[in-house]
Amino acid sequence: MRTCVTLQFGLTHCVQVCGDGVRTIDEECDDGNNATGDGCTSCVEEIGWECQEDVLIKSWCSVTCGDGIILVNETCDDGNAVSGDGCDHFCQVERGFHCPLHPGNSTVPQHPGPSLCSEQCGDGVRTVSEQCDDGGNEDHDGCSHNCTVEFGWTCQELVDPTTGLSGQSVCIEVCGNGLISLNEECDDGNSGSGDGCSSECTVELG
Repeated sequence: MRTCVTLQFGLTHCVQVCGDGVRTIDEECDDGNNATGDGCTSCVEEIGWECQEDVLIKSWCSVTCGDGIILVNETCDDGNAVSGDGCDHFCQVERGFHCPLHPGNSTVPQHPGPSLCSEQCGDGVRTVSEQCDDGGNEDHDGCSHNCTVEFGWTCQELVDPTTGLSGQSVCIEVCGNGLISLNEECDDGNSGSGDGCSSECTVELG
């Protein structure tokens, strides 16, 4: 909005009022205040924000998810608004991923981003490219240090009955596959007993 005063000889002088909640043609936005960090500062849109006007012409501003700039309530921003890559379409870190801040990668000074997300093997959450995740990084327990199922083992995920989300992998040795793994005394390639190697892969008496 503009405010005008009458000068000498009937001349009128008008000035723009920033922060009154009415966006004029010379203002990018006007959210009704002159505070910083809310998307509109000095009636100019802040970097990483998008401002629109409601029916009262007052601007309301929101963070732009997917622009590679981490702001306010975003826990990550990898430069896109697609889920499944570690940073979802709401710019929140997804289960099983780690998205550290990288201020040095930002094209905008003072604003960290974009996020570089990676799966975390050993956190007990199996993600798409992991065959298993038993919550550790040790070998010879069924799930290797790089989250692949080891020979002679089979792994399944426990499911949280409250949330229905899959969690930590539980691995057991496969008896009868012809591979002698850590806790097996023998493995003759079958799961039958009476042939020297029992159905539990222990050497039978005699």
